[in-house]
Amino acid sequence: MTTSVVGLSLDESDDGGLAAYDPSMPDGRPAIPRDLQRRVLIEAGHRCAIPTCQATPIQIAHITDWSIVKEHKFENLIALCPTCHAL
Repeated sequence: MTTSVVGLSLDESDDGGLAAYDPSMPDGRPAIPRDLQRRVLIEAGHRCAIPTCQATPIQIAHITDWSIVKEHKFENLIALCPTCHAL
């Protein structure tokens, strides 16, 4: 199964994990761990987390900007479509 996620390659692998996060991320930020990506996607139902939208494809975004928090935490990540992410 493949989930369509902008900026991510999320092809299911034999080990049940997800493929690596896009290495072209700015600021040299590290990849979001696979298990954390999976939790965010499951919480959002593999769709945009905005209830009035729920579009696909999606991006995993930081609620409080990465440049401020400098870490990946489940509580600070959200699945958004490109349109909602740009708002």
